[in-house]
Amino acid sequence: MNSNYFDTVIIGGGPSGSACGITLQKQKTSCCIIDRKKFPRNKLCAGLLTTKTQKVIFDLLSPMNKEDILKDITFAEEDHFKLYNKDKLLIDVELAPDMLLVNRMQFDNYLLNYYKKLGGTTFEGEAVKDINFETKEVTLLNEQIIRYKYLVAADGANSIVGKYSHHQKSENALCAEINIEREDLDIHGIKAYFNIVPESYAWVFSKGTQISIGMVKLPGKEFNLLNTFSGFLKLLGLNPDKYHTKGAMLPFGNYLADPTYGNSVLFVGDAGGFVEPLTGEGIYYALKTGSLAGESILSGDPCITYRNSCKPIIKVMKNSNKYQKLFASKRFMKFFYKHIPKHGRFVRYFYNTHINKCSTDCFIHTCLKYLLCDR
Repeated sequence: MNSNYFDTVIIGGGPSGSACGITLQKQKTSCCIIDRKKFPRNKLCAGLLTTKTQKVIFDLLSPMNKEDILKDITFAEEDHFKLYNKDKLLIDVELAPDMLLVNRMQFDNYLLNYYKKLGGTTFEGEAVKDINFETKEVTLLNEQIIRYKYLVAADGANSIVGKYSHHQKSENALCAEINIEREDLDIHGIKAYFNIVPESYAWVFSKGTQISIGMVKLPGKEFNLLNTFSGFLKLLGLNPDKYHTKGAMLPFGNYLADPTYGNSVLFVGDAGGFVEPLTGEGIYYALKTGSLAGESILSGDPCITYRNSCKPIIKVMKNSNKYQKLFASKRFMKFFYKHIPKHGRFVRYFYNTHINKCSTDCFIHTCLKYLLCDR
């Protein structure tokens, strides 16, 4: 076999690309992963590892022992979730099971290394120069040509595969984030701050020796993100001049209704816009869609199988898009601020169903039941 040919070429070595590669490599299918960065590399992400995410990881890394996997990838554990209206605490809820958090640099490197241990080929530090979908060739900046049968776009919100295929999403959201040492801000738990960013939220995640602070600017919102972020840091008692703010694009509510192109290209993770619009969760959807893409390629009819497999995920995206717009309305948030301090059970319900189990069924009905009726 020509060394420049692979049955599947995966562009992007993050969780979605690695999940696809691991799925294929387990079946000894010829594949390679191309990434413009060398691993380990920095990655902006709050790093929450929900229960549903853990299940995907256990299935992906089977037959490894679950306890060993969690020991290897868990960076921190937290059990308190706090909601704020600006600097006013609305509610502090203790959650079970504990919230697990990962360091994305370590987590992504762990998955890619697992793929390598299975015999997977990688081209790290190699950027894509051109893609020819007719001849099914990927040309790297070093002029090396890699031919493929199937192509998986796992290259993030600004997907180069999306660019060359013109199979692009609409405008992405913009995330600003810093990671600081605990000695600068000694807090515990996970905090979400409303009324800081228009129609979105800011967050502070306790992650062991580090604290992750960030916020999201949704598409079409006219405000200065850096100035708003600086004000948020001051609200937390921090000096914004001390830190270097990093930014990244995120596809909030910006998913592809058809995550395929032609008869050979599959879009996964952020490249397919698979970030949950209400919470911003992305790791689960990256791993899940990457795994589904791998399974679809193994099925022999990748595009049809993958489109069908993604339907439940797209349903969640569609529903959550509606909920995000509802939650962003001034009338609902006024109602929310008034009632949420009395309803810790609703927060636990939201965490255990919508976040941990990916359920959007009967969400509004249950939301109103808990906030209005349950005490």
